[in-house]
Amino acid sequence: MFILIGSDQAWKTKQIYLNNNSYGIATDITFEKTSRLITCSYENGDIFIMTLKNDGNIQVIKQLENSLNIPTFCLASISAPSPLLIAGYINGEIKIHKLTDSYDFVTSLGDHLRMITSLVTYNNYIISSGEDSYVNIFRIDDNLKIQLVSCHEIPNRIPVGLTIIPVSEKMINIVVTCYDYNCLVYLDNIQL
Repeated sequence: MFILIGSDQAWKTKQIYLNNNSYGIATDITFEKTSRLITCSYENGDIFIMTLKNDGNIQVIKQLENSLNIPTFCLASISAPSPLLIAGYINGEIKIHKLTDSYDFVTSLGDHLRMITSLVTYNNYIISSGEDSYVNIFRIDDNLKIQLVSCHEIPNRIPVGLTIIPVSEKMINIVVTCYDYNCLVYLDNIQL
């Protein structure tokens, strides 16, 4: 892991963490701003929760082990209603953990039939895409109960990336990139 330091045309990198173990290749990384935690996933399914120390190096705080070695490919974090880590797996599962002292497991969502390809958060919503051609939107309430709000199929396409364009407090547009497709897919006026 490297950190990029600098400004204007004077940029340099500094190695801040070296994985000397057999976890495989790092697959994704995210930062949750209220807890100030960095999380990094690996192809063996393990997730490391880390903090950046004052000396510029990484300190591993917790390792979330995946005993089944199911690869984790996507990570996202959310601040509201509380700091949470969202992880997407090759089997279509999404797991959610608290990003607090105990790092407790919250729940597992099985709303995709194939690999999770992208995860994005917006306010208290999780937006996921998968190889099953769907974009799903979930709402997290104050009690950490999660509800599927809507599903959007992109027929004959595999969505691999997405971003949110807010329209209003309760409406968004989603722009989706798809595998082997040279156009963007635009999902508009989605009610939250």
